[in-house]
Amino acid sequence: MKKKTLFFTFFFTLFFSLKVNAASLYLAPETGTFQAGNSFSVSVKINAQGTPVNAADGVINFSPNELEVISLSKSGSIFNLWPQEPSFSNQIGKVEFAGGSPQSFSGSSGQILTIVFRGKRETVAKVNFSSGSILAADGKGTNVLSEMRGGTYTIKAKETLPPAEEYIRPAGGPAAPKITSPTHPDSEKWYQNNNPVFQWKLPEDVKAVRILVDKNPSSIPNVYYSPPISEKKLENFEEGVWYFHCQLQNDKGWGSIGHFKFKIDVSPPEKFEISVKEGEKIFTTTPTLVFKTEDKVSGIDFYEVRIGNLDPVKVKEGEYQTPPLTPGKYNVVVKAVDFAGNETIAVKEIEISPLPAPKILYWQKELKPKEYLLLKGESIPEGEVQVFLQKRGGELEVEKTFSNSEGKWELVWPKPLEEGVYQAWAKVKDKTGGESEESEKITIKVSPPPFIKIGELAINYLTTLITLIALFAFLLLIVVFTRMKIRQWRERLRGETKEAAKSLIEGFKIMEKEIREEVSRLDKKPGLSKEEEKIYQKLKEILEKTQKTIGKEIEDIEKILKLK
Repeated sequence: MKKKTLFFTFFFTLFFSLKVNAASLYLAPETGTFQAGNSFSVSVKINAQGTPVNAADGVINFSPNELEVISLSKSGSIFNLWPQEPSFSNQIGKVEFAGGSPQSFSGSSGQILTIVFRGKRETVAKVNFSSGSILAADGKGTNVLSEMRGGTYTIKAKETLPPAEEYIRPAGGPAAPKITSPTHPDSEKWYQNNNPVFQWKLPEDVKAVRILVDKNPSSIPNVYYSPPISEKKLENFEEGVWYFHCQLQNDKGWGSIGHFKFKIDVSPPEKFEISVKEGEKIFTTTPTLVFKTEDKVSGIDFYEVRIGNLDPVKVKEGEYQTPPLTPGKYNVVVKAVDFAGNETIAVKEIEISPLPAPKILYWQKELKPKEYLLLKGESIPEGEVQVFLQKRGGELEVEKTFSNSEGKWELVWPKPLEEGVYQAWAKVKDKTGGESEESEKITIKVSPPPFIKIGELAINYLTTLITLIALFAFLLLIVVFTRMKIRQWRERLRGETKEAAKSLIEGFKIMEKEIREEVSRLDKKPGLSKEEEKIYQKLKEILEKTQKTIGKEIEDIEKILKLK
């Protein structure tokens, strides 16, 4: 047991809780009366008293002269990890167990295992814990066991029914009456009614009847009725399996005996609690509900389980795995029904919590068309990670991968991405079907590379831009150079034009001066002839016209050269 305790102390320090209180191991029922030779069940349970616990072990002792163990059962246990299977020894009178679970339990009636005993002789047998421990889920494996309660069971001597009295019907005596019951018609069924009614027919020659009710299937009745009766009603009769006996008498004597078995159970099953096998913090969408009780008279027929608004389900065992449930709160109602139809109801609210959302820690924020997307992240260990990818305005795509034992995962998207803007996110499922919320969405931009590909030649866009700028600068230089040359040519032409105009004007002025001097002489000369006067006027006219023409031509040249 030390090795087992050390194992669980080490294993369950991985889990923790904020508060540590006392807890106890106990047997249920703690008392009971049973017949020697008959078997009865005793449950080993934990009362955590609100303290989250996730492991327990113990040694239970009994007297091998008084009791023997028929079997051990883990059905309905809050534990699912067993370093060693529960065991027993009828030679030394001992039962050992050590179990645990990754999920914590904090209820008051946590089932560990069931021991089926059989009483060997008439005695008062005691069953006690000799050692035990309960480990808190506090990260330290603190032993919070404060109490161990055993049980005391009274074993009665095996009831020996008196041997059937052989009754020989006299010749001509009445036949055995056929007994019926309108309240308990089927002798093999249990009934809640404890006021049974029995009926039989009376032949005309019957003058007396005697009856008896006991637990012997073949007793001779001794309660006498005369005049004879044909019906008997019992009121507030005791629970159990009983027999009604009836015998008729005529002038020939007492006839054969009729027997009728009936069963009564008016007590509901014992109160019980509902627990969740996976613990109080539920992440799985299909948790296992554990509920077990006893009915000491007729026994448990079935359990009816109703979860929220779902249809009720009947189960035979005290354990039920729910259908897939979405995260949220649910009212669970379990009805234990015995074979007589008596009911006991237990109610519990459970909450399905979503798993922590996975994280996407690495991705390429920018990609080129036809490149593959790589995603890396963290999640719960050994979970199924679903990764969603959607192009803006496109259809949703889904791929899945699995996280390792450390919760790490990665995924290379199987298809290269086309140009566009994408969003990606993820969620995770565990082995039980529990599902997380969606992770935060990330954005991936897929755009062409900054170069042009012509055949096998890749030209960088930047290089192309620089080349175009250089070409533009070269062309601009040519334009500037050409304009400069034109301007120089214009300046030179303008200068030559001005010189030509100046020379022409100077020559014209010289000619004008000579003409004017000549005209002046003519003016001073008295008595010009008509011919001289005519020549004089003609020269003046030519001089004026020539001056105007030369001035106009110079103006036209300046306009053409934009010198004006």
